[in-house]
Amino acid sequence: MTSRTRLSFDERRKQIRLAAEKQLLSSRTLPLNMSELAGKLGVSKALIYRYFPDQRDMMDHILQVRLGELLESVRLAGTQATDPLDGFLRISLAYFEQIAEIGPVIRFILREPFMKHALSKETFELLGKLSADGIFRLSSKTGTEGDQVSIAYYLLIAITEETGTHVWQSKLDRELGRSICRELIEAAAIKLSQTSGG
Repeated sequence: MTSRTRLSFDERRKQIRLAAEKQLLSSRTLPLNMSELAGKLGVSKALIYRYFPDQRDMMDHILQVRLGELLESVRLAGTQATDPLDGFLRISLAYFEQIAEIGPVIRFILREPFMKHALSKETFELLGKLSADGIFRLSSKTGTEGDQVSIAYYLLIAITEETGTHVWQSKLDRELGRSICRELIEAAAIKLSQTSGG
C-alpha cells in the first residue's frame, strides 16, 4: 500500500490550476469536463470544488496568477528599460515567452463566452494595469494618442499572442518567433511616430 503525501492548500490549488490549464488548452473550450479533470488528478470532483467553488472562480484564479506574472514583468521592464519602446518590447516579449512556454491560456479564457461577466474586480484591475502601462509606453515613444495608440497596442498584442501560440504548438522556432515580435513592434512604433509627427 502506497501512502499519499498530503498537499498544502496552496500546493493543491496550484496542482488543480495547472491541470485545468492543460485541459483548457487541449479542449479549447469552457466549461471543462470536471470528471475528466478529477480523473487526471486522481482526486474526486468534490475535492476540486473545495478549492474552486465553480469553474468561473477557477478560470478567474488562473487569470489572476498569469496576469500577476506579467505585471511582475512590467515592474522589471520599468526598472530595466532604456526608453518607453524598450519597456513595451520587454513586456510584449515576456507575454510571448509565457505563451510559448504554457500556451495561450489568458487569451482562451478572456475570449470564452462562458466567462462573460464572470471576471472579478481584481482581474479587471490587473488587465487595466497591463493595458494602461502598455498603451502609455507606446504613446510615450510614438507621440500617438487616443484610439490610434489603443488600436495599435491591441494589434501588437495580437501579433505577440499568435506568434507565441505558434511556438507553443511547435510550428515556429522560438528564436524566430521572438525576432518576429521584436521587429514588428519596432516597425509599428516607427510608423506610429511618423504618422503622429512624433
